[in-house]
Amino acid sequence: MDHNRRALLATLPAMAWGLPGGARAQGNAYPTRQMRFVVPFTAGGGNDVLARDIAQPLADILGQPIIVDNKPGAGGNIGADLVAKAAPDGYTLLLATNTLTINPFVLRSIPFDVARDLAPVMRIANQPIVIVVNNALPVKNMRELVAYAGEHPDRLNYASPGSGTPHHMAAELFKQVSDIRMVHVPYKGASQALTDLIAGQVQVMFASIISALPFIQSGRVRVIATAESRRLSLLKDVPTVQESGFPTYSATIWGGVMTTAGTPPAVIDKLAASIRRALDKPGVRPGLVASGFEILPEGPAEFGATVRSDLVQWQAVARKIGLVPE
Repeated sequence: MDHNRRALLATLPAMAWGLPGGARAQGNAYPTRQMRFVVPFTAGGGNDVLARDIAQPLADILGQPIIVDNKPGAGGNIGADLVAKAAPDGYTLLLATNTLTINPFVLRSIPFDVARDLAPVMRIANQPIVIVVNNALPVKNMRELVAYAGEHPDRLNYASPGSGTPHHMAAELFKQVSDIRMVHVPYKGASQALTDLIAGQVQVMFASIISALPFIQSGRVRVIATAESRRLSLLKDVPTVQESGFPTYSATIWGGVMTTAGTPPAVIDKLAASIRRALDKPGVRPGLVASGFEILPEGPAEFGATVRSDLVQWQAVARKIGLVPE
């Protein structure tokens, strides 16, 4: 498996994600029928919200219906595999998150290769990660958290929605850059993790703003930083981890659109341009921001670079902590 991962990463700089030329006419005609937007997570969560908020305005622009199809399971791999094995024609889309760039290093068997089998179309938004603590913990910022953890090694428990999730990996990345020791307590989802954080059974959590914001606003947990590289529009007074003295640190949960590798470049370009237009439809951006998203569009090439960078980063984190693929 290690050999396969090294081979995967070695090919990344040369990956073009798509077939060159010869598809201009297809791009002009596309689409001519109903499209499918696969969300590899359950309905009602943040990723589902992102997909549904963009699907209708995108359908209006393209002139064809887009059916949102939830296919949860295996950390997002069931839905992603469905898209990876679809016809490369742009009619099957994937709501992609950076679980795709973590899973190759935490799961033993994945039936597709993200770099080979999926084509980036458009990164749409980040679902920011915030660092929240139990109100009884005597820390108000990241420097104080690091100092407290240094004085109490392995005495702080931090929660995550599960081993190998972006939240878990973001916390482990911070442990590496700050050289602190905390104990990971994985849960099966964010809800119970936040409940136990409020109760004091765990003291720290790297949580998505979408799940944590109601508890922050009600004062049931204290937010001390955001893992993003810039301050959040919903929490403008909360500093970033970088501002808190750790300039190399940045972590997020991004969300975007991918499709099947081999889809004609003209189709991908038309999709990307249409998604940008969909974001500019009245109410779309404000609605996503109100839900907790930070809008950060990236076209196919830039999104592809983000995917490659993420694969390298999360492989390094997984190796450092000795995370054994399940």
